[in-house]
Amino acid sequence: MPLLPFSASDIIRQRKGRIISCSPRPSFNTIGYTDYQNYVSAETSFFSQDELALCSSKPQIWPRNYLYSASFGKSYFVASDYATIYNFPPIPNISKSIAVISMGGGLFGSYNPTTHILTGGDVQRYWTTNCGISPATCPTVLVYPLPGASNSPTTSKSNAFASSATYENTIDVTTLGACYPSSSLTIIMIIAPPTNVGLYAAFSAAINGLNIRGQLVQPTAIACSWGNPENTAFWAPNTLQKFDSLFATAVSKGITICVASGDLNASDGEPGKNVDFPCSSPHVISCGGTHLVCPNRVYDISTVETAWSNGGGGFSSVFAMPTWQTALKSSQTVLNSSNKRAVPDIAMNADTATYVAYLVNGSLYGFGGTSIVAPAMAALVGRMNKPNFSVASLYTMPTAFHDIILGNNGYPAGKGYDCCTGLGSPKVCV
Repeated sequence: MPLLPFSASDIIRQRKGRIISCSPRPSFNTIGYTDYQNYVSAETSFFSQDELALCSSKPQIWPRNYLYSASFGKSYFVASDYATIYNFPPIPNISKSIAVISMGGGLFGSYNPTTHILTGGDVQRYWTTNCGISPATCPTVLVYPLPGASNSPTTSKSNAFASSATYENTIDVTTLGACYPSSSLTIIMIIAPPTNVGLYAAFSAAINGLNIRGQLVQPTAIACSWGNPENTAFWAPNTLQKFDSLFATAVSKGITICVASGDLNASDGEPGKNVDFPCSSPHVISCGGTHLVCPNRVYDISTVETAWSNGGGGFSSVFAMPTWQTALKSSQTVLNSSNKRAVPDIAMNADTATYVAYLVNGSLYGFGGTSIVAPAMAALVGRMNKPNFSVASLYTMPTAFHDIILGNNGYPAGKGYDCCTGLGSPKVCV
């Protein structure tokens, strides 16, 4: 695996995420860092109050990317490693569209607002240079801003939220294309204002289809790496239920939604134990995190995978436990402790100590977090090519996962389902 040649301490801190900043434009074979430290906070007052009924609360939704503290000689993964390590099935010979939910920022590259196509950007350069993907087989990338939003990428420390959103967008689109390297795939990044209403509008657009160049484009899967604890003021009364009803519509249409479970362990950054939303909806696949040691980049005898201590997980305070989880109660002790929806459902590498390098604005950055797992899972679902695949489908595939039995996020990992890695990490999904 490539090695990180320098130490790092240039950190931007935020309430729900942390981002490491690299020195400008290092070699593609190295990741270089500056040695100074800079703290920037993003306050809710950055955004105006949204007075719409659906969002009569303080806008404060956050991406689920997570900073790591890099050290001399540290090895890292590239996004395409997920498809190899977790044994993704062959890419189907059909055209598909997968949507990515964005709440601000943008993607660097040449953007045509008429066609919505983005070319010559970080994501394309990363796919060809860092993943070895032929330019002819790279997916098409579309950027689709909703009213009140625009493609405005930035890595400026003076705008911590937009920078974090840009990093998030790059992680999501890069991971999708790296794990589904095919010209038959169209990745549609829907940018919405970072409010409750904006998030709802982005999901609604993806679920109901988007009018792009006079044609209705219907994604078959959606990746969302944004969330907030269920109990925060961001979610106005009854808002979670309205979102969940929309997600149920997606399931009825055969659209699979994959959502990051969060990066602040079983507390989700709040007092006590809490889970994140939208990942706690019983109509989405909740994507948790692991710590992965995989020297050969193949899941072999040298691989060790344990629960990530900061991975989100636990029991919803809102949604009842669905039947496909209650069916496991007799054999899964942890599920007997609640009658609420348990998360996550699956997990993949997300630890900041076993991080992934990404290219943003021409420089390589390292990230961990369940932000990576949600788009990787959306790519896996797309490659599985199973009609009407939903979260319930995972619970009918008992041999398709590596059972993660070690580690703790506030809940212990153990045999079978647990609230840090769910059913486990993908092993054979065909």
